[in-house]
Amino acid sequence: LVDQLAAALRAVERPSEVRRVLAREPVEAVVLAAAHGAEPARRWLTDWRHLRPAITGTDLLAAGLSGPAIGAGLEAATAALLDGAAPDRESQLAAALGAAPPPAPRA
Repeated sequence: LVDQLAAALRAVERPSEVRRVLAREPVEAVVLAAAHGAEPARRWLTDWRHLRPAITGTDLLAAGLSGPAIGAGLEAATAALLDGAAPDRESQLAAALGAAPPPAPRA
């Protein structure tokens, strides 16, 4: 497993991609990968996994999103935060709204 994680981490560059690779892995496997020299695994453990966007689903509801669009928006805001593209609340909200599909028209 450690070799597979190390290989997957060599194929990615951005912190959001590291998150995608490591998010569902047991933390013990990530620790082992970091101990074997996988720097992205170490950074995920010490820095990136604790970052949370300043916006919440409530903010996206207030902006008119609903259902799966909220999850997609929060994911986009988190990725933008990790990659340094959205360091503040306003830019995270813009990233979330830009990634979410528009709400369906009401009948």
